[in-house]
Amino acid sequence: VSDITDSSLVLSWQKAGNAKGYHVYYRQSDAQEDTEYGTVDDPNTLSLAVSDLGQATEYIFTVTAFSDKSEGEKKVTSDNTFTLPQTVQITDLTSVKPGVIHVEWQSNPECDGYVVEYHRSDVDEYSTYQVDDRDAGVADIPDLDVNKTYGVRVYAFLNRNDKKVNGAAGDEKTVEVTEKEVAQTPKAKTPVLDSEIDPDKPMIAFSFDDGPTD
Repeated sequence: VSDITDSSLVLSWQKAGNAKGYHVYYRQSDAQEDTEYGTVDDPNTLSLAVSDLGQATEYIFTVTAFSDKSEGEKKVTSDNTFTLPQTVQITDLTSVKPGVIHVEWQSNPECDGYVVEYHRSDVDEYSTYQVDDRDAGVADIPDLDVNKTYGVRVYAFLNRNDKKVNGAAGDEKTVEVTEKEVAQTPKAKTPVLDSEIDPDKPMIAFSFDDGPTD
């Protein structure tokens, strides 16, 4: 099993000598029965890209060889394999306290936690800050150099069977670390728009006559 993403992977197997082709099956680890994913009709094709899988999910794959005389004469089953958690993208990145970066992202209920990777723009090596809470979507990274620009990215991870499975890191964003406390501007309230009035519903109209009087 190779080239694993949050929704796909590639299966490869050894050739069976008398095979005319191969059937590929899969199931989630808690399922009782296999589901056929596809058939490879060329005996010399020994791999298959499997897509449309669930993120952060444990799968077991089986490949059987078939020939003119037999069906499933040779069979091989993969080890339990996890797809990656979905890629995490930063939604907000600011520095409003001296030496601190504030980073927010959209949480993923299927993962076990997150790692924030960060580095000064003039340093290639990343430092890491781990958040062991799948529901968290925010972290404050302290003790940074002020007036310096940092690159920041986040990835989700799984802890399964004493093994850590890291998702792909999202796009890196940059921010300059402040040396002074920055006053935060309150977010504006969303105005009520005229478009929220439904003209197809009953309405009452008022008019006022302010013309001349005797």
